[in-house]
Order: sequence, then C-alpha cells, then structure tokens
Amino acid sequence: MIRGVLNMTWGSDTRPFPALFSSQPFHLGPVPVSPVHLWSFVTVMVLLAAFSLFFKFSLLGTAMRATADNQQVAQSLGVSVKGIFALSWCIATVVSALGGIILGSVRGGVDFSLADYGLKVFPVVILGGLDSVPGAIVGGVLVGVLENLSGGYLDPILGGGVKEVAPFVVLVLILLLVFGAIVAAGVPLLLALSAVVSTLFLLALPSQLVPMDQNVSAVVLLIGLAVGVDYALFYV
Repeated sequence: MIRGVLNMTWGSDTRPFPALFSSQPFHLGPVPVSPVHLWSFVTVMVLLAAFSLFFKFSLLGTAMRATADNQQVAQSLGVSVKGIFALSWCIATVVSALGGIILGSVRGGVDFSLADYGLKVFPVVILGGLDSVPGAIVGGVLVGVLENLSGGYLDPILGGGVKEVAPFVVLVLILLLVFGAIVAAGVPLLLALSAVVSTLFLLALPSQLVPMDQNVSAVVLLIGLAVGVDYALFYV
C-alpha cells in the first residue's frame, strides 16, 4: 500500500541521480575502472572496517552484541535495551541512506526497483551468518556470483527470471539443511525441489513458443518455490 501511494504521488519513472563522480573511466594498467564503482567499493570497505572495529572494541558495540545475544542478561548487567534498540535503528537508517546513495550513483537513477535489493539481504545474511561481518561479505560475493551464473546459463533456456530466484532457492536449501536435521529435512527438501523443478520445466515449454517477460518468469518461479516450501512445512 505504501509503495502504491508513493507511486501515485511521484510516479514510476526513473528519477536521474546527481552525478557525484566523473563518468570518464581511468586505467589501472590495461584495466579500465569506473570512478563511481571504485569510490563505491572504497566507501563500502571503509564502512565494513569501521563497523567491525565498532562492534568488537567499543563499549556500545559490545552492548549491542550482548543485547542481540540475550536481552535479559544484558539488561541485568545495566545495558539499556531500549537505548540499544534506538541506536540500532539509527545506524540502520544511516547505512540504508548511504546504500541508497551508492546504488543511485552506480545506476545513474532512482526508482522503486531499488527496494528489491532489500530482499536479497536475507540470502546473504543466512548464508554468511547473522552475527558475522566477514561472513556477510563472503555471503554477498557468493550470492552475486550465483546470480550472474544462473542468469548467464539458465535465463536463456528458461526465458528469464532465474537470476532473481536463485538466491532464494539457496536460502531455502540452507534453512532446510543447516537449521534442521538433515534426515528430517530430507523429504521436505525433495518436495520443495520437485516443485521447483516441475515449475522450471513447465515454464521452459511456453517460453520457447511465446516470448515471456522476465518479471512473469520470476513470479512463476517464486510461485513454484512457494508451493514446494508450503508442502515441505506442512509435511514437517
């Protein structure tokens, strides 16, 4: 509903983002490098280093980790849990704003599709770990590689949409195999995978005859994945 109100207020067109960096690439040896990508990478690395040091060595960072681990114990030690929650939301707001600026600079414009990046956070943090900054880095790299490989090899075969769904397939597999017993998850895993595979085959047949929009393919794949997960959870 909020997205619909924003869409009616400002429209769905892509708004141009102010150019913060030069558009002319420079060369590091034989490799051309875009200034916006370079400065975005440097900014992200600085933020990761700053937050890693903050959570590990500062008093507030230690209090935040203690609150995330056990709120009652942290409160018994004198930590203001409400204050930590407020600080966490403030940090999340600042980081989200910086992330939006970086993405807007890289894309050259801002539209509602930027919100889709927030959904990709879930596979990254589950894969890399909920309380590990280095793990989040590794998870982000792996999800990015997975997206590009699936988009390059499977999208031409299945008519598109696999790139958007692939991280969530991995998320379901990790949740089934890591956060539950492998034996207990065996049958639900087969059910979920069978639904996804069936949807892939059913999607591949009409896509060879009729051109299919990428968003339609992604929606169909998500429906198949949801049905498989639903049956898997019902079985458990």
